[in-house]
Amino acid sequence: MKESLRRIDRVCASSFLENATNRWLGVRVDFLGNVIVITIALLGVIGTMMSFSTHDVGLVSLSLTMALASTSQLNWLVRMIGTMGADMNSVERILHYTHNIDHEEVPEMDRLVDELREKNTEGGDVTATVLVEGVSGGSEGQHPETTAGWLEFREVEMRYRAGLSFVLYRVSFLIETASEGRCGGPHRQRQVDAAAHAHADGGHLRW
Repeated sequence: MKESLRRIDRVCASSFLENATNRWLGVRVDFLGNVIVITIALLGVIGTMMSFSTHDVGLVSLSLTMALASTSQLNWLVRMIGTMGADMNSVERILHYTHNIDHEEVPEMDRLVDELREKNTEGGDVTATVLVEGVSGGSEGQHPETTAGWLEFREVEMRYRAGLSFVLYRVSFLIETASEGRCGGPHRQRQVDAAAHAHADGGHLRW
């Protein structure tokens, strides 16, 4: 409970600091915009009184209008700079997680799987092989329309990527022609695609 309250205090302190910084930036930007407006107004008045530019009243008015709009433009600029900084922080984290962290390992599961494989192979060094066979017709480079087919898994071992535990370990089953899933639709082609693109570490695939 104390740890939770301490973390809440830290979050509230960070939020208070952020709000105070935003208010400080807003006051400074408004002050800068007012300085620009006052400077242009004084120059216009002094020029008119000293007869320096009696025929440029329209230019002075346009300058005042643009100066009044500069306050909102400065606020927008500061907001965009802050947003870009926050977004780049997220990009830096993504790059760090992508390049500096290999993967999330599960050493306990890997150890159990390795012990199981060693036990099943009686301690021998066995090179994992994957044999994929396609018995459909058609010449090389052509993909004829498939009207019927089947899919067979024999002692298939698969994992998401190297170093992770197995999601399939020595799985064997046969999907016969015209078989359907629980929703009633044929799923042979989808499973063939999944088997062809998944990272298989061992076993035998035939269709």
